[in-house]
Amino acid sequence: MKKHKLFFLLLVCFFYSCATNPRFNPGEEEGNEFSLLPDGGLLYLWVDPDSGRPLIEHLFFENDIDRDTQNILSRTRSITAVLFSENENETENENERSYYLAAFGNYPRSMANMSFTFSRAWRTQRSGTGNRYWYSRSSELSLALGKNVALVSDYDPFFAPLTGAEGQSAVIVPSDFTNFRQGHALAAWLRDPGEFIDTFFEEMGLPIRLPAEAIFIGITRLPESLWEISIHIKTPSERDARTLQAGFNIAMLFLRRAQDIDFGNPIIADLFFANPLEQDREFLVFRSPEMDLERVALLFGLF
Repeated sequence: MKKHKLFFLLLVCFFYSCATNPRFNPGEEEGNEFSLLPDGGLLYLWVDPDSGRPLIEHLFFENDIDRDTQNILSRTRSITAVLFSENENETENENERSYYLAAFGNYPRSMANMSFTFSRAWRTQRSGTGNRYWYSRSSELSLALGKNVALVSDYDPFFAPLTGAEGQSAVIVPSDFTNFRQGHALAAWLRDPGEFIDTFFEEMGLPIRLPAEAIFIGITRLPESLWEISIHIKTPSERDARTLQAGFNIAMLFLRRAQDIDFGNPIIADLFFANPLEQDREFLVFRSPEMDLERVALLFGLF
């Protein structure tokens, strides 16, 4: 009996010693969900963990999600992420990083570390910053757990600075974004909207110029596992939006009749040419038809 008790105590001590390894305290601040994301990304997004969970599993985990990660997602209250383009990975250490995700929730560290310790899929690695984190070779995922936050990336989750000067977030959230995201399963904004939209139409060979001050993307979950994508382009004024709407809809009539336009990504035609362009105050709104999750994922191929 004494041997059994001794074994049990040693086992508990082992669990708690493991729990102290991949830990960190990044200054968790739930009031600003984007405070833990690094600056310099191409696309910043927010996901509702309930309605948007299928999107997270498909886009970041390619539907190959293990039990431990599922448990973390079930305890999550808010998810934010940033996607990087190849041009923005300028330093040698960043060449392999394509995204960075921060989730706020309730993550009992001892329970999580017990589960990861006995999982064949995960092992601990030491960051260049000296911190330790969990890594799954099969999923190419890196995970760092705090008491109320989880950081996920396809590279060292501690590599990027977590906050800007004086502990403030380095990411500036557009003023209209908080209201925009209401009702969406996923909402996102582009860091350089003007450059992106000009390059986008130029690469398609279309002589179209839109003065974009901001670009918001919303994905809404519909019944029967269908989704709708909308792209909202902010113009300088309602008058500009009204004028551009009329001109763009006329241009689309001609483009629909053209037989030699190669859109490259099949979702482009759905997003920009399937439905008439709408106006919402100073915003121009492109709205897709209903589509399945596979087609929604093609949107992120544009970035």
